Amino acid sequence: MARPWDVTSEDIEQWSRRVDAPGVLPDLVRRLLLSTMPLSRISMSAHAGTRLPGLDGVVHALDDSPFCPLGTSVWELSVEGDVRKKLDPDFRKRSDTHATHEASRTTYVAVSARRVPTKVRWQADRQAERVWRDVWLLDAEDLAAWLATAPAVGRWFAAKLGHPAADTEDLEELLDQWSRRTRVRLPVEIALAGQDRQRLAERVRAFAQSVGRGGDAEPLRVHAESWEEAVVFAAAALHTDPSAEGEQVRARTIVARDPETVRAALRAQTAQPLIVIAAYAGAGAEVGPVVLPLEGAIPAGARDVMEVKPAPYLRFVEILERAGMPKPEAERAAKASGGSLAALQQVLGYVARPRWADGLAPVPLAALLLAGAFEPGNEEDRTVLALLGADAGEVELLCERLRLAPEAPTIKEMARSHRPVWQWRPEGAAWKALAGQIPATVLEQFVQTVVLVLEERPPAQAEAWAAALQGKSLRPSGALREGLTRSLVRLAVSDDALEKLHGKGRGSALAASVVRALLPIAWEPWASLSGLLPLLAEAAPEVFLDCVEASLRHGDAGVAHLLAEEGPMGGAPHTGLLWALETLGWAAALMPRVASALAQLAEADAKLPEKQGRLSNRPARSLKGLLRMVCPQTAATAEQRVAEVKRRLFETPRVGFDFLVGQIAGVGDMVMLDPSHEPEIRSLPVLGRDAQHKRQREESLTRSCLDIVLEHAGHDTERWVELLRRVGPNPYFANLLLDRFEANKGDLDDEHALLWGAIRHCLSRMVVPHDEGRLESSEPTEPSRREVHARWQRLYDDFCPRDPVLRYAWLFLPKAELPRPFDPKRDYHEAMAEIQRLQAEAISDIG
Repeated sequence: MARPWDVTSEDIEQWSRRVDAPGVLPDLVRRLLLSTMPLSRISMSAHAGTRLPGLDGVVHALDDSPFCPLGTSVWELSVEGDVRKKLDPDFRKRSDTHATHEASRTTYVAVSARRVPTKVRWQADRQAERVWRDVWLLDAEDLAAWLATAPAVGRWFAAKLGHPAADTEDLEELLDQWSRRTRVRLPVEIALAGQDRQRLAERVRAFAQSVGRGGDAEPLRVHAESWEEAVVFAAAALHTDPSAEGEQVRARTIVARDPETVRAALRAQTAQPLIVIAAYAGAGAEVGPVVLPLEGAIPAGARDVMEVKPAPYLRFVEILERAGMPKPEAERAAKASGGSLAALQQVLGYVARPRWADGLAPVPLAALLLAGAFEPGNEEDRTVLALLGADAGEVELLCERLRLAPEAPTIKEMARSHRPVWQWRPEGAAWKALAGQIPATVLEQFVQTVVLVLEERPPAQAEAWAAALQGKSLRPSGALREGLTRSLVRLAVSDDALEKLHGKGRGSALAASVVRALLPIAWEPWASLSGLLPLLAEAAPEVFLDCVEASLRHGDAGVAHLLAEEGPMGGAPHTGLLWALETLGWAAALMPRVASALAQLAEADAKLPEKQGRLSNRPARSLKGLLRMVCPQTAATAEQRVAEVKRRLFETPRVGFDFLVGQIAGVGDMVMLDPSHEPEIRSLPVLGRDAQHKRQREESLTRSCLDIVLEHAGHDTERWVELLRRVGPNPYFANLLLDRFEANKGDLDDEHALLWGAIRHCLSRMVVPHDEGRLESSEPTEPSRREVHARWQRLYDDFCPRDPVLRYAWLFLPKAELPRPFDPKRDYHEAMAEIQRLQAEAISDIG
């Protein structure tokens, strides 16, 4: 069974090809020397120090081992395995520059992170030159064997390789996670605040230094308010040890998260004894060089228990000020903590994790939370997890572990792509538990990653089908793209949870910046994100509408062009935009902006040529759902909707008038009302069926809307023609319509007999019963249907044209030409030609 600190030569050789390997290799060798050798001197620069001229390292060892010679040695490190290109030139350069008398007393040690097949021969050839006292070459095989004798260093290096190990940590990792929990990163020294804690810290250091020097094997018991505070205190004491032996102690220290790992670490065959910190509740039965945290009442009969009491909170103030916190805020936080580290972290925004999150590394957990879902078999999904700062293998193991937890917050199921997908179950509960614990670095990486992933254009439809047939994915999976977008919405609605750690309004601000970056003026990005537009609208409603309005101002180059991109087999990118606008339309405050955008899209849609098979999901239909008189799909009040209807008549008169006339004409008809798209995550005031019915009983907008449309018709003949054809036959509005039409008829121009034809259409649709039944829903004082018919007949006679062609043309058109009402303005010449043909036939018959 592999242990958390096991590293193979293959792992090392593969790691040596990474960009950061040259800077990390000296740190690895230095830690190995400190943890396994008694040293009187060591000088070895890592990371940026590797660019400095001179030797890579100088070591003076008080003993020898298979990996380090006794006495003085000089070290040259490399991540390359080519002898001729790297090892030989380094050897020649150091041999030429080193003093002869010093070289004869010094061992030359070359270290390569690659396997060197000619290692023995190269070593023998260099020794034969007798420039140095001895010449050694350590390659990847030797480094792997060396790491096996230093589990603490092995665990540190395994983390660098990305190997998952939730049951062990090193000191740096433990303290880094602890200090980053809060809005202001807590300095490690705050755990040692006060003179009493400083004295106890010296006892911890003395215990650690005595391990391996003949000291007893009794554990060190540390009692504090909580077991976690005891662990943090002991780790901080060792981490800040300024003595010469402090580095060696840190290189030999490992943090174990369960009893089995503690026992495995103590049994490990190591060059120097390990120092183990047991980081879990209930520790106390372990024996050996172990730091055991205690909480609650001190066990009866326990000997030599170090009791860590609360610190003077005024010392917290000084440390928090040095960390950059304003003094008033530092004083309030320190005073509220009462000297307790746990209370201080709570004041600064830390929220305890759920049970299933105990012992889990924060970065993979946050990466999984922000990814939302991913396909483990998709390489690009795994790359995205790496961009979020987590190893994909570690995240997958985390999902498996959580799936087996009692609450089972993760689930693996088949997606629409017929591939397995990991996702949260339920998503909301995971965000509620973990949103306040997302590290700042992961949050910043998420913003960059979600823009990078969603900016990528999807493959063409033919390419996507081909990829699906071949079982390939040409891009991050749809599950991951949707998961990232859903996480963006979750961030936007988690401002309160994020505030303590990341500042006020951080989540919504990040979501707004992402939406603004993803939705430019051009229509192509909108098309590629069509399916995700409703979620992006939820993430930042105001910004989304800003982007829509800016794009609409650029005509066919903007989002209006989506309407023309409808293709075969359901390829209609405008549907996502309409669903997004419908979603935002539920909010009363956003309804006017949504209506304006839909009206502009409807105007653009009306200019497009008609096509067979077009989707019925059109902007005009969405606008109708938003503002209709029956069950409107918005929480806006009746007054707000009436005001918006008036605004539509003046800003987009063609769309507004058509909508309003259609609404009035449909009163009393049985119609199917399509529901609008509803929000998935953001809490918007969606009205259910009961609330809609209650509002319908309280509102009466029909008369108001009819008054508005009649006023808007004014002296415009074409508007009256449309109004009469569509509303005139409706018996509910006959009296009011007749009154207004009779009042305006003197100002209406009917040169082409359009109004006359519209009145004839009304008469043809009216049903006059033999009895004197009254109009439906009419009052006793209202006229009968026969009286209404008589009024229409008088108007018909008044508008009858004098031109016989206009007067009789509609009678002579072929039946095939009459699926639509006769339009004299359009059909005049055709009708006149038909009349002349009939006259000629009649004269011929008489002759």
